[in-house]
Amino acid sequence: MNLGPQHPSTHGVLRVIVELFGEYVMRSEPVLGYLHRSHEKMAEHKTAYGFLPNMGRVDYLNAIGWNWAYTAACEQLAGIVVPERAEYLRVIAAELNRICSHLVWWGAFVLDLGAFTPILYAFDDREDLCDVLQRVTGSRLTMNYFRFGGVGADGDERFFSLIRDFLPRMRERLKMYKALVTDNVILRRRLEGIGPMDVDMCRRYGATGPILRAAGLRRDVRKAIPYGIYDRFDYEIPVAETNDNFGRYWVRMEEISESMKIVEQAIAQIPDGKIIMDKAPKPAWKLPAGESVYSVEGARGEISVHVISDGGKSPYRVKLRAPGFSNLSLFAEAAQGTLLADAIAILGSLDLVIPEIDRWTAGLRPAPPARASPATIRQGTFMELSKISIVSLVELIVACLLVICLMVLNAIVMVYAERKGAGFIQRRPGPYEVGPRGILQPVVDSMKLLGKQIFVPANVDFFLFFLAPVLAFFPVLVLFLPIPFGPYLTALKVPDGVVLILAFAGFGLLANLLAGYASNNKYGVLGAGRSVAQGVAYEIPMILALLAVVFQTGSMNLSDIAEAQGSWPWSWNFLCQPVAFFIYLVTLVAETNRAPFDLPEGESELTAGFHTEYSGMGFALFFLAEYANMLLVSFVCATFFLGGYRGPILDGFWWTFIKAYLVMCFIVWIRWTFPRVRFDQLLNINWKWLLPLSILNLWITAIVVKLVWRRWARPALKTTRREPPLPPRERHLQRLSIWYPPSGTTWKACTAC
Repeated sequence: MNLGPQHPSTHGVLRVIVELFGEYVMRSEPVLGYLHRSHEKMAEHKTAYGFLPNMGRVDYLNAIGWNWAYTAACEQLAGIVVPERAEYLRVIAAELNRICSHLVWWGAFVLDLGAFTPILYAFDDREDLCDVLQRVTGSRLTMNYFRFGGVGADGDERFFSLIRDFLPRMRERLKMYKALVTDNVILRRRLEGIGPMDVDMCRRYGATGPILRAAGLRRDVRKAIPYGIYDRFDYEIPVAETNDNFGRYWVRMEEISESMKIVEQAIAQIPDGKIIMDKAPKPAWKLPAGESVYSVEGARGEISVHVISDGGKSPYRVKLRAPGFSNLSLFAEAAQGTLLADAIAILGSLDLVIPEIDRWTAGLRPAPPARASPATIRQGTFMELSKISIVSLVELIVACLLVICLMVLNAIVMVYAERKGAGFIQRRPGPYEVGPRGILQPVVDSMKLLGKQIFVPANVDFFLFFLAPVLAFFPVLVLFLPIPFGPYLTALKVPDGVVLILAFAGFGLLANLLAGYASNNKYGVLGAGRSVAQGVAYEIPMILALLAVVFQTGSMNLSDIAEAQGSWPWSWNFLCQPVAFFIYLVTLVAETNRAPFDLPEGESELTAGFHTEYSGMGFALFFLAEYANMLLVSFVCATFFLGGYRGPILDGFWWTFIKAYLVMCFIVWIRWTFPRVRFDQLLNINWKWLLPLSILNLWITAIVVKLVWRRWARPALKTTRREPPLPPRERHLQRLSIWYPPSGTTWKACTAC
């Protein structure tokens, strides 16, 4: 999949090719060359003075840093000494520009994570700084302030007054930012432990700046190789040791405070004097022959400029060492094995500005990792991935066939059982002619449906008419796949199986709507409308009832929900969540169009609702989907509220089936015990009673879990993101090991593990 080059999350015109397995990034490759600035080549065709404005366009957010690196390299080559006042003005401008750059990064980075408000605050503060810098540079973005031998303009009293007003206000804003964003639990969980970049990894790729300092190495050019007058100021170099996104975030926020300290000291110490040397170079000035390299600490890391001159009117060669280029190289390795959303956060934490990076037209191909790590689990070649994918596909097909057999067998058994149950309740024998005690009656009925001719009414939408019964049946098949029938008996291991169930649950309503619409029959349209109205209404409290159990368990994995319950009935969720259990029982009857909520279908009437015009196998698929849906909601009920495969004697799949069929017996008993309700009564039951009750139960569950359950009753759930059992990246890869087992591990052993 392509991220960019136009996508807003890619920070400019960067293109990132990612290979995904579900939502996990297996491989990524940043591709450059969509900007074509070619600054280095332009330097060979301009005078040394004429190339100065280009520096503000290499990195438009940290133009002063690039101004300094280039002018200082040329000054070093020519032996130019800068006046002392100009040195102080350079420091003030550079640190204010650093704050500007970090503010823009902060707002844009948090915006990548989904928070819109911080970027408004960031640009509000940045505008104040732009007012300050505009007084001396004449620009608000691509600033060109430095001159060979000094600076372009002196700072007047208004300039220093604006700075003195800004600094205390900015300190108060930083406190607000800390409370609003930095200490926000959502931000912490999105950043902590994500995107590990240790010192060894940074050295291999040449990363510098906040990324290197977030890995724990106290390396800053201002301290390591002092330039200008930075050795006269007292300030700290923020260092973190977390190696993650939050460490890089924290370092940049702390650097804003340290830059303000430097600016305060520079204003207090600035002497009077000249701002540019006497006999400063003119626009036609030629660099003396030789070469020079100069490095400064930019907002994104170490900026180095290598100037080679042959004494001509233009530099012979100018090489720009852009920190963003090296920093981007870490992305492919850091993002491997993470979720796609986390990869976007990693990309944002690098603080990329594309013009300083995009000087090559070839793709950036990172070096392979120096050592094996869990991140390389079964990565290998495309051939290996293909083999594993084929194995997964075969297993999935086998699982689907087994589920289809289960659904068909269930329909045959339940039709017979329901007829016998209805006969018992109504004191009549039920089917008894075909086979002993009528046991073969469902088989004969199935053969009769298979042999019936399919009639297609005139003027129907042919494609939708035949699509509707198929769409009613197969989404139910998908929903069976994540159900944990036993401890090691799950067709498809999905980390967030609850999301899959909720996502596919509405397809049955779509099938009903299509059936009524495509039939060209007013009874079908009215029946479809009633069915959709009922399904949508009762689906909401059903979802809220299931979410209450998710809140209590703290997981959306169906196996986790089953495991969280004990083996004995008093530890099952139907006692912890009696209200949710009651709501679910009512809604599952309504969702399956069973009496007393079967008015939209009305199968016992002459006009049978949305499938009025269907015959033969078309009607049979709707009939089969109804019983399959009954079985599905019964398995979900058993998993969420009745302990799943947990049982008093020995855990196993038999407990799941026993509990599910007990729920189905309850559905049958309800049908033949209670009379059908009118449609207005049907909707009033939901909107006036079930929906408010489900919302109230969800609120109470959330409060109890937050204040009581996790604090005292279940201390094991108190593990936080700060001290995870495994780093999130390793947890992602551990989940992926289901599909990508380690080399030498048999598929059967890996699946069981």
